[in-house]
Amino acid sequence: MLTPIVSRKKYGWNLSLYEGYRIDQLALQNLQKGLAQTSPVQAALQKLHPLMKTEYYARNPAAFAKAEKYMVAISHFLYKADQNHDTDTVSIEQRSLYLFQDEQFLSKPYGKQLLHNLGLTYAHLACSNFHEPFIYELLEEADAHRLLIVEARDTYFLLKNFFQSGSPSICGTTFTGLIYGEGDKIETSFGYLSEIKKIRAKEARIYYFGDIAPKNLAVMRNLMKKYTQYTIEPFLPLYELLLNRHQSLAPTSRRNSRWNRYAEQENILAIFPESLKLKMSLLFARNKYLPQIALCSQDLLDLLH
Repeated sequence: MLTPIVSRKKYGWNLSLYEGYRIDQLALQNLQKGLAQTSPVQAALQKLHPLMKTEYYARNPAAFAKAEKYMVAISHFLYKADQNHDTDTVSIEQRSLYLFQDEQFLSKPYGKQLLHNLGLTYAHLACSNFHEPFIYELLEEADAHRLLIVEARDTYFLLKNFFQSGSPSICGTTFTGLIYGEGDKIETSFGYLSEIKKIRAKEARIYYFGDIAPKNLAVMRNLMKKYTQYTIEPFLPLYELLLNRHQSLAPTSRRNSRWNRYAEQENILAIFPESLKLKMSLLFARNKYLPQIALCSQDLLDLLH
């Protein structure tokens, strides 16, 4: 752009610096021409917040045309956040509503892919996937809690009343807390455990008791696979009690799903000892299942003797 005037002297001790320069008009015209040829897509991308990676959309104008309004909304938020450093963290749904007038946008595949393409995370948008809370009862204070998860509401209240009326112990295990899993909802709400300040979750030992049915046993297995940082195991005394006392109450399953296939059942039952595994296999072979609500207070009292 600038060329030295060679007829002038060089400046001081720096022999590469001249005292005079002139504007290279041709270079200036070429630069202005290049700027004028910048595409509308490139011009729009250059206005976005620098945290946003735009390479994908620079290469895919059609994708940018679809995403532009969402990208502009995100960029506006990021620029505003730069000025307000104490931006409150809200739920993903709430941030989606504020930015896009669609509370599900950031949870949908397209919204997740958009953030991925831009190199952004939920943290950049000051939002978080808050855990669905569950109902629980702490029976006593403890440094290392022993928690029992039960699936059914009736069983939750049965055990809660039993524990509160006497010692919260079953077959030598003293429980310090009881969690209502609400069926398979516990698969999505279990993470809430880490938000309960009175429980140091990683030091807790967690026992599970639910219906004796392939689908319900799979819920426990899934928790064990997903949350490997916790100690989760079936509470065998209650499963044994349910099988030994109430098999005559077992209804016929109305499910004809993959959960009733023998190979799948074998995979689920692998977490049980052989004696229980055999009884459960025979139950499932007759297309039966056993709800945990078959247990009654007398069953629990009998365990004390």
